[in-house]
Amino acid sequence: MIIARIIGGLGNQMFQYAFGRRLAQERGVPLKLDVSGFATYALHGYALERLSVEVVEATRDEIEALTAVSPRFPENVIPRRFLPRFLRRSRRLNPQHIVEREGFRYDPSVLERPGSLYLDGYWQSERYFAPIADTIRAEFDVPTPLAGRNAEVAAQIEQATAVSVHVRRGDYADDPKTRAIHGLCSLEYYAAAVQHAAEHLAGGGVEPRYFVFSDDPAWAAEHLALPGEPVLVDHNDAATNYEDLRLMSLCDHHVIANSSFSWWGAWLNPSPDKLVVAPAAWVADPSKACPDVCPAAWARL
Repeated sequence: MIIARIIGGLGNQMFQYAFGRRLAQERGVPLKLDVSGFATYALHGYALERLSVEVVEATRDEIEALTAVSPRFPENVIPRRFLPRFLRRSRRLNPQHIVEREGFRYDPSVLERPGSLYLDGYWQSERYFAPIADTIRAEFDVPTPLAGRNAEVAAQIEQATAVSVHVRRGDYADDPKTRAIHGLCSLEYYAAAVQHAAEHLAGGGVEPRYFVFSDDPAWAAEHLALPGEPVLVDHNDAATNYEDLRLMSLCDHHVIANSSFSWWGAWLNPSPDKLVVAPAAWVADPSKACPDVCPAAWARL
């Protein structure tokens, strides 16, 4: 059995599921999800149920069997969520509880760990699930039909050489601690990224149309300067952000933020001819650099 701890926003949840799905499929064992963290996590809600994934939740007993500390310590009887941070990250953890190393670096040694595993991390690299990419794209499809304004925007995307532009703000902008860790993509980045896309597409005589997605659409509308007749996609909210994800994936090319959400919007586009422009610095703190987060074919500016 593989248990994946699911926490964070939709993009993070998708990375966590994808790695667990790869390990479970290759080993021929069930994948179960630990969603218990959402009981005390106010920033985002559990959202994988909006996609075409088959969700089986792990029981408390199954979770504790893979996360309890070694039996030689009395802490063995305490559920993982009550253990102090230093203890949960110490070597006294059950060896089947795999805690991701800091820096979001791809760690192939995890693939070699035998037996049942509890995956505790973000696993932000395509390399963790590339062998089952087709399965992941199918399971991350939104099963409900396009309707209303989403269907209208999808039709506009289909009629154009569409470039999605994602602007991530939210807690990146509002919370100083979060901003110090993650940073914000500057207006200079977006100008350079859009210029790069325009030059790339100009070689084929194509005039792109830009579709703007953001958790702060008013800010994006006021500050982004885009050529042509850009479309601001501002009708979906946090509860329907999976619709934005679907619309982004329908675009031909992508300018993304340092955001797992827009990462998936670009990755879910299966076209081998797509251009994806991503920020060179995925996080603000250089000591936490993420060298494996973007596929090698994506342009970094």
